[in-house]
Amino acid sequence: MGEEEYNRILDELNTDSIATRIISDNYGKPIEYIYNLIEEAHFLNMSHRWFNGDVILVYPSFHERIASKSYITIHDACISINQLYVNYNALLINITSNTKFVLSHSLKFEVCDELPQSIMDLEDLERTTGHEIPLKRVKTKTTRK
Repeated sequence: MGEEEYNRILDELNTDSIATRIISDNYGKPIEYIYNLIEEAHFLNMSHRWFNGDVILVYPSFHERIASKSYITIHDACISINQLYVNYNALLINITSNTKFVLSHSLKFEVCDELPQSIMDLEDLERTTGHEIPLKRVKTKTTRK
């Protein structure tokens, strides 16, 4: 396969930000290898409950805080006044439909809890805790010509 055909195939595979990163990091490697990496990354970022098979990128944001009042965590643990806890939020980007969402409210975690890093983690958290994790759509600004 010549360089021109190689680049043409990569251009066809380059459909979203996941593919762009993988192609950039693996340029020069066999097409089949790059294709398999893209497919695997899409599968690992695929929503199975909330977005019906769409590919979702999750950008978590979390900060340790000292509680100024009592809280109950997503796992139903009690956070007492002056206790350290983690305040968690996330930006979710649906790269299939090009829409963005954030959690409707931040989630509280104990410091020792594992924090969600992917759409699968968030969907599993909702399923295992029985607590709904509501999302709200982020309106994006459009530029006018």
